[in-house]
Amino acid sequence: MHRTTEVRWFFAGPVSRELCDWFTQGRGAAGEPRTDEYLRFPSAFVGAKFREGNFEIKALTEHCGTRAWGGARGRVQRWVKWSCSAPPVAAPRAQVTSAQPLVVAVTKTRALRRFALTPELREVPADTRRLPADGCNAELTILRVARAQHWTFGLEAFGYAHPTRIDEFLDVAAEHILNDPERPRRFHTQQSPRNSFASANSLSYPEWLQTL
Repeated sequence: MHRTTEVRWFFAGPVSRELCDWFTQGRGAAGEPRTDEYLRFPSAFVGAKFREGNFEIKALTEHCGTRAWGGARGRVQRWVKWSCSAPPVAAPRAQVTSAQPLVVAVTKTRALRRFALTPELREVPADTRRLPADGCNAELTILRVARAQHWTFGLEAFGYAHPTRIDEFLDVAAEHILNDPERPRRFHTQQSPRNSFASANSLSYPEWLQTL
């Protein structure tokens, strides 16, 4: 069982080069594309998907209200996730994904930055598979659903050593990242040439999938 506290924003269309360069610090560091197959649920409280041979279920446990960091405003939520690994997943995956109305395929290309709290916040290599005991992931992800392109920016805090402090870890990381004076405060999107990290754009993945 994996518990997180998260905040996330979604936008239609391509991500701006200015924002991408700021987040990756000019390195353009993004992983290889992968496709996650989400099950369609009539609820925004549960997300379920097949990902790289695993079946993952994520459930919302609490809305924590709207918070602000450096001019950004987002809806903070607590989630819990379970994961089941292959090979038991292979047979049900084939059965479910063959019924196209049951799933939506989302191709993701993600740039990831990872922060550890030990106890001070420090950035650590994002390509290691071993998570810090306490920390927060920040990601900028390009999304493609059929022929439509979207993107999302999100923060996901976790606490294995100190699970009761996950909300605090999110706040510390969000303050560090979103208060960065180099962060573009306004950027062009399909919705508006003056869109930003506003609470109106702050959604979870299940909420966003319901808007498609």
